[in-house]
Amino acid sequence: MPLEKIPHAFKEICDRVATATFCNPFDPTRRELYSKLIGRQYDDSDKSDFHALSETVEKARISMGNAGILDYRKFRAIDAEKIRMLLLFSCYHQIFYVMDEHIESQLKSPGKTIPFRHGVGCVSTLCRNGFSQEESVWYVGVFYQIRRAYYFISRNLIGSSPCMHAFKRRLWNNLFTHDIGNYETCMWDRMEEFSVLLVGETGSGKGSAASALGYSGFVPYDLAKKCFAFDFQDAFVAANLSQYSQSLLESELFGHRKGAFTGALSDYDGLFARCRAFGSVFLDEIGDVPLTAQIKLLRLLQEREYSPVGGRQILGFRGRVIAAANPSIDQHLNDGEFRHDFYYRLCSDRIELPTLRQRISELPSELEAMVQYLIRKITGMSDQGLKGMVMEVLSTLKGHDWPGNVRELEQSIRQILMSQHYTPWKEPDDSIDKVDEFARKIKNGSLTASELASGYARHLYDLNGNYETVSKIMNVDRRTVKKYLNRS
Repeated sequence: MPLEKIPHAFKEICDRVATATFCNPFDPTRRELYSKLIGRQYDDSDKSDFHALSETVEKARISMGNAGILDYRKFRAIDAEKIRMLLLFSCYHQIFYVMDEHIESQLKSPGKTIPFRHGVGCVSTLCRNGFSQEESVWYVGVFYQIRRAYYFISRNLIGSSPCMHAFKRRLWNNLFTHDIGNYETCMWDRMEEFSVLLVGETGSGKGSAASALGYSGFVPYDLAKKCFAFDFQDAFVAANLSQYSQSLLESELFGHRKGAFTGALSDYDGLFARCRAFGSVFLDEIGDVPLTAQIKLLRLLQEREYSPVGGRQILGFRGRVIAAANPSIDQHLNDGEFRHDFYYRLCSDRIELPTLRQRISELPSELEAMVQYLIRKITGMSDQGLKGMVMEVLSTLKGHDWPGNVRELEQSIRQILMSQHYTPWKEPDDSIDKVDEFARKIKNGSLTASELASGYARHLYDLNGNYETVSKIMNVDRRTVKKYLNRS
């Protein structure tokens, strides 16, 4: 007969652990919960606090085991779940740091599967406490995913301003949903159907955010081989779509069959074919995709299938789509340059990246934290002298709003390290008559063919305000127009 409830001596810690087990680590409530468990203010950066947390829960687990009440199957549903959470929490925190070491080893050995023998012990512990072997093995994969998600979100995206904390919480929810209980029971193997659109200004960190998501997908644990099924780096494939011409774009995305076009001398697997189950495809600059390709991508997202260029075979797609765009994508939607049905199917979740100026305005010390991080990235070490010198130069840039965001900040640091000086790029003086200047250069014969085309495209765009009109007048495709405008 099931026990009525958890004994009073263990009720409080079971309640607290159950609440804290799978909460969003970037939510401020998590720290409050951990503080209550250890009886003092919890600090993520203090390893002693982590050890105190692990010891507190482990002592409770041992005491409950000695009392013969650790088999959660003996309890009514609500109390069984709390004991289950305590067991999972304890098991996860026993291999917490070992997983960090494994992640770092795996990063240094791309394409290989690094052994993780601690998973065997984790499975054994869970099995002894009422879990089946199948679900115990699955939980090792979940633990690994949770740890990678925290590792890459916290390390790829530096900053502690309110908007950055909110952004990190959104990324975590994008991986596990707002309720990890739902993820655990019914959504963990369905997340591939939830695409995400990252929207942010140039240089704001869309690529870093995408890789944090892509490196944090589920990877099953292989108990027999004592390792995870594959390298998490192999589960993330990326392409900047703006670098491909319209004729090559579809081939790169969907692949092609031999003879599909001139130069197609053999079959080629595109981006989607190279993406494995539980993996992710990152489509950067999705706003530059022509309408014809948007239609094919829409089919892929809706039907989870596609056909290579020049082929009739229908192939399935089991990965997840992560896309990124500049804020101008909203204008493309208004102008009819981006399909509304494709947009709505693409953004199961739309996440806005905060700008560097927003981050600094909320928390001025964010700039110094970013400088320290970037100096370490550039030089390989943390040098307080270099940081002080860089900050002294940057302090002279009163009112600079960092239009190039983190990318501009990184390049400014490189320039300061070389010359102890940084001069931000400024918009040209609007008083200059660009048309007259362009005409003068034509008259003097000082323009190259590329400059002539770029200048003319810029003039037409200034007159008409949209790519399609320029494309028709110049008799070139929209992608070529954008290329010309980027050069002008």
